[in-house]
Amino acid sequence: MKKLLYAAVTLFVLATGINANAATLNAAGGILYGASGVDVGGTLYDVEFLDGTCIALFDGCDDVTDFTFQTGAAANLASQALLDQVFINSSLGDFDASPEKTNGISNTHLGTIFTVYSYTAPNIIDMIITSNYKGTNSDSYRTFLSYLNHYDQTNLAIQTFARWTVTAVPLPAAFPLYGAGLAVMGFIGWRRKRKA
Repeated sequence: MKKLLYAAVTLFVLATGINANAATLNAAGGILYGASGVDVGGTLYDVEFLDGTCIALFDGCDDVTDFTFQTGAAANLASQALLDQVFINSSLGDFDASPEKTNGISNTHLGTIFTVYSYTAPNIIDMIITSNYKGTNSDSYRTFLSYLNHYDQTNLAIQTFARWTVTAVPLPAAFPLYGAGLAVMGFIGWRRKRKA
């Protein structure tokens, strides 16, 4: 029985370890548009960097359910994940050393990406601003409170937002888990019949 348990655990680790790689950067023509499989607190997310207003990009930007992360702590984890896993130098481009290579960013010294997490009152949103400075020593994130009207009616209406979604697990990647579970259940049933 111990061997069976070890085999089942090994199959589980192998099957789930398939997706345990680092985030996959989504870049084209040397521009970073987002990433897939970003690990935020043990859950994988996809992120897109989009220009626009909060209202246009987040279903009206008028309810906390419009945002993937709904607490400052979760948005902080997401912002740290951007710095650790996405704004990196890779074979696709130097996205840490050159912030302007991120979609929506034109500043060559500082790229700011907004992760909105809360609609706290009429016309007020909370967000975390991820700051990707040229180089790696000064990268940071901070909490920011904003009035929606400020974004709708001034020249700051268009910003670069991080739009997060939970990574969909492709069905074929789950097949080894299902197969291992069925095999273990079948073996246990066969052993019980044999002993009876």
